[in-house]
Amino acid sequence: MSAGEKKEFVIEHVFEDVLNMKQVDDIAGNVEYHHNIPWNIQICRNSNFFAIALRCSLGQRSLEWSINTKISPSTSSIFGRRIEGKYQFEYSENYSEWCKIVKWADIQEYLVHGSLTVTLLVEIDKTRGVEAKKLRNFDEKSMKKYSDVVLVVGNEEFYVNKMHLASHSTYFDSLLLGNFSESEKSIIELKDVDPRDFQCFLELINGESPLDDYIVIDILKLSDFFDSETAIRRCEEFLLEKSKKSLKEKFHAAIKYNMNALKEKCISNMKSAQDFLSILPENAHDFDADLWKELFLKSHKSH
Repeated sequence: MSAGEKKEFVIEHVFEDVLNMKQVDDIAGNVEYHHNIPWNIQICRNSNFFAIALRCSLGQRSLEWSINTKISPSTSSIFGRRIEGKYQFEYSENYSEWCKIVKWADIQEYLVHGSLTVTLLVEIDKTRGVEAKKLRNFDEKSMKKYSDVVLVVGNEEFYVNKMHLASHSTYFDSLLLGNFSESEKSIIELKDVDPRDFQCFLELINGESPLDDYIVIDILKLSDFFDSETAIRRCEEFLLEKSKKSLKEKFHAAIKYNMNALKEKCISNMKSAQDFLSILPENAHDFDADLWKELFLKSHKSH
């Protein structure tokens, strides 16, 4: 998105039973994707004050990012009273939410039958570091000729080939080639999937290398959900050869996603008592008995 190009969207959420909020409490609305960026409205109570917040959930990324916005809030009330004005705000990984604060004593003036409807008009003036460079395009212009199904993820469409996708994922094998009703559809919506993660997943199974330390765990989670051996193997290769993640992060990922080569490398790199202590889980049941035995034997050999 260029500096001179503006985008806008409206996000709305109805919060129920607001008066039953505790003195320190918060309620988060559903995450919505607008311009490939995840947003949600949240309300918070802290004793005598009440805040309406618009959160951006991009989190940490490989590059520093920021989103310059103008926010025009209008909060419905039984008396037609609104919180009005236009607020400029810059989102970044250090400042991820804008909020408007009102007195809790005044909150009932904004409620209809105990519910609060929050509607925000958001203008995006400029972004930096938000849109990662795509290594391969799956849009209509690039892939329509070679595709036979369109997958809708968030507000983005991916033109893909059923046979190719199914060959890399038992999930898509069942969904696209099995007995589900979706197998007869030319357009299928995938819910609860981040379009940025799905872009990376498709790039992985098409031979590209989109991974970095900020996204690899998210891609592993998605690849495990799709039951894609190819994508999981590519993530394991990245963690083995290029990742700077800690020993604990790598080891726990190896255990959770059954990456044996990574697991063995992590264990071989455990040389000191501190190394063994660093990988211990908060819950002992996260490791099975065989793994505890393996770690015990390794620790004794190291001393």
